Amino acid sequence: MSPSPNKAAILRLLSNTTDLSTVREIVAPGATYVSLAFENPDLKAIEPWCGIHKNVGPEGVHEVFVQVNRAWEVEVFDIHTALADGETKEVAVFGRFRFVSRGLGKVTDSPFAVLARFGRDGEEEGKVVYMQFLEDTLSTAGSLR
Repeated sequence: MSPSPNKAAILRLLSNTTDLSTVREIVAPGATYVSLAFENPDLKAIEPWCGIHKNVGPEGVHEVFVQVNRAWEVEVFDIHTALADGETKEVAVFGRFRFVSRGLGKVTDSPFAVLARFGRDGEEEGKVVYMQFLEDTLSTAGSLR
């Protein structure tokens, strides 16, 4: 059985986060991206990309991923499970990553979860309109200081 189109799209996005053309194909123009926390000034001081990025679209989502890739070298990014709900147009992805901070050489090994909500109609149909990325922020922040 082949994955749902939405599941296939988010898996493709997570495999090509720094490729702007791929991000533009998959992310809607007015998409919102939540990185790690809704609002956490202490975490934002360490990981400046964290927080809510409202209506940033593909360019804003891409910029968050570029910043993350500037901070860490990706050693492992394994997706363990991806679940799609056809009714709600949501996909949940669970996995594990291991990053090495570029500045300090510290390793962070963390589970992660992604929630992606897809548009239902018009030009947003089949594109990510909301995405939230969660991880072990104690571990990731610790690798940057």
